[in-house]
Amino acid sequence: MKKLTVILLSLMASLFPAQLSAQELTVAEVENAIKADGKYAMLVRNAEHLQASVKTAAALIKDNPGLDFRIVVCGPIVKEVAGDAATRELMDRAKKEGVIILACGISMKKFNIAAADLPRTVQVTENGLLYIFGLQENGYKTITL
Repeated sequence: MKKLTVILLSLMASLFPAQLSAQELTVAEVENAIKADGKYAMLVRNAEHLQASVKTAAALIKDNPGLDFRIVVCGPIVKEVAGDAATRELMDRAKKEGVIILACGISMKKFNIAAADLPRTVQVTENGLLYIFGLQENGYKTITL
């Protein structure tokens, strides 16, 4: 019985240090873990998140020129990308700062938006969700807002 307890305790001790070390990371260490040549993508569905995503992506690319950052817009936000002057400007600024923006074709169809209605800087993917899955298969870190 004592031998079994020692084995169990040894096994538990070998598992817990990894968890403890991850919990000991500081906020700065986590935020600075971005890879200089990393591949990141966000699926965004509203204007506030789009603005924050572009701002974050631009800052990361400025600090890490080898970074690949893509933002896919899905849902009602495609209407703003097509028609809102401030959002169109944001798309142009994003492109200048190295951020790749794509619009979801399914959302575009739903809201009667043609590719010609979008800024030239915005690419179109037929299915934004499928595109995100493809990025994940190609090693991108992705989040949805």
